Amino acid sequence: MATLAISGGVIRKAGNNVSTGYAEADYTAAIEEAEATLIADTRYDWVGNWATISGAAVGSIAKGAVENLAAMDLITYDPNVWQLATSQTKLDVLWDKYQQAVKILSDKDKVAFLVKTA
Repeated sequence: MATLAISGGVIRKAGNNVSTGYAEADYTAAIEEAEATLIADTRYDWVGNWATISGAAVGSIAKGAVENLAAMDLITYDPNVWQLATSQTKLDVLWDKYQQAVKILSDKDKVAFLVKTA
């Protein structure tokens, strides 16, 4: 079960005119894969600790990272919805945002600060 994000957030990040061929189970799979990737990239179990961090700013960053990565999956499902350059630009922006989040979430001092400010 997806914990950090929902399909609506993924669709919002993917943008207008995204393919409608995705079923709810596909969204769940993409979100769960993105959650696992975030856990591996940051070496922290965001899903297992979601109850502790969901109200903190760090929870919003983790949620956004998962939505960005899952949105990339949705875009690559049918990249022909847009012109190729538009699809690539969307993918580049989402990847950059994901990498920025991973950088923040991998810094234990920043995470500790963000949790305290909740």
